[in-house]
Amino acid sequence: MQKPRPGWSLRTRLFGLWVLALLATSGVGVLLVELYAQSMAARLAQAETEVRRACEAIRDRYALSSEVSDAKIVAEALAHAEGVEGGIWQQGIGSRAYAYPTYQGTGPKTDVPEAEMRSIATVNKRALEVQQPVVDRRVAKREILLFAACPIAGRTLSAWTLTRVQRAPALERLRLALGLLLGLLLLMAAWLAWFAIGFTRRVKALEVALSSQDLDTLPSLPPTGEAELDRIVAALNEALARLRTARARAEQLAKQAAMAERMAAVGRVAAGVAHEIRNPLGAMRLKAEGALEANPARQHAALKVVLEQIDRLDRLVGELLAMTQSSQPSPKPVHLARFVEEVLTAHRERAAAQGIHLTGEVTGGSALFDPHMIRRALDNLVLNALQHTPSGGSVRICVERFPEKLRFMVTDTGPGVAESVRQNLFEPFVTSRPDGTGLGLAIAREMVSAHGGTLSLAPSEGKTPAEGATFVIELPESARDGQDLNC
Repeated sequence: MQKPRPGWSLRTRLFGLWVLALLATSGVGVLLVELYAQSMAARLAQAETEVRRACEAIRDRYALSSEVSDAKIVAEALAHAEGVEGGIWQQGIGSRAYAYPTYQGTGPKTDVPEAEMRSIATVNKRALEVQQPVVDRRVAKREILLFAACPIAGRTLSAWTLTRVQRAPALERLRLALGLLLGLLLLMAAWLAWFAIGFTRRVKALEVALSSQDLDTLPSLPPTGEAELDRIVAALNEALARLRTARARAEQLAKQAAMAERMAAVGRVAAGVAHEIRNPLGAMRLKAEGALEANPARQHAALKVVLEQIDRLDRLVGELLAMTQSSQPSPKPVHLARFVEEVLTAHRERAAAQGIHLTGEVTGGSALFDPHMIRRALDNLVLNALQHTPSGGSVRICVERFPEKLRFMVTDTGPGVAESVRQNLFEPFVTSRPDGTGLGLAIAREMVSAHGGTLSLAPSEGKTPAEGATFVIELPESARDGQDLNC
């Protein structure tokens, strides 16, 4: 199964989106603060200009109107200066005149503000000392006060003005805007966290539902309540339904194919059995018909042939029964040297009669298997080798031992196995001999398969025809103590 490519999760992407929103909000906040600062600077600059002009207006009007009272001069000079109050200051005495013509209160304001007297005295003193207009400011909690003083005549009189620039409205609006941005940012973070957690939980539930059960028993997934996920769930449910349908169809087709294969196998076995039975029956019929009209000597010969054919049929029936009776092996410790020697002894007389040299190569030690079943398999392999090896040849049984398997090899020096029968060599009734039943190798394979092992024909690449064929039996986890042997 291909591993998914690593990438950013939805939670990581949403967190990145929140970080971008934080940066954007921070930028807007900084911009608001900067705008507020620039706005205050502009207002202060404008107020400073107004308070300076008002102070110069008092000075100029005082110089031109010597017969008018000081208070009237100040009032006329400040009549159009909105929010500006002022007066005339005399060094050593204090305020000589005061006016605030644009005062928004219930009546005219005639008293110098006591809270600002010290600042007024200071700015006038500085103006008289330098004999130049002076502007000063004092920052309070909610306002900024701007003071201006202008020398009038000599070093004793000066005009002064005062205006107030309110900080509170702009500052409150700035605080409100920054609070709204912060609240929006927190709300966005909470919403993104809620969405990411809910979305992740729903995806996790789908993952658990898909991984906790087998596809055959997996129920339809319930909707999650998330529109995008529900579309995926609907597609998965539809794909699951199609998968179940396809799987059921595949199982049905597999059963039909298995049935067809079994019927074909039964047909091949029936054809082989019919062929094997027909030949002996035909021979017995001919001999019996000839014996009815023959002398006693020919009748005796005919009965002998009939008995031989009956023996042939009996062997065929026995081999067929061995094919159909699947017995379980009864493993027990077997001494390999003695076991191989017993197999060689059983076939040595026939091998000598055919002029074939029969040998075995095995060392001491034991292995765990059913000796009767493996003996039967080896007998069939040795008989097959003797039947295909010409006089003067050899047949060898060799045992190789490995940590987790035991290997028997039966090698002959016959003509080898024809390519035409190699593919179906272990099927019933497949043989290259006209007098063979083709059941020996099939029975041997069944005996070995019952042990969980394999029976195979060694590849013929690189072999000469004189090297014949090698059949290999491999049994799993059978070898015990002893030495390995390279055959």
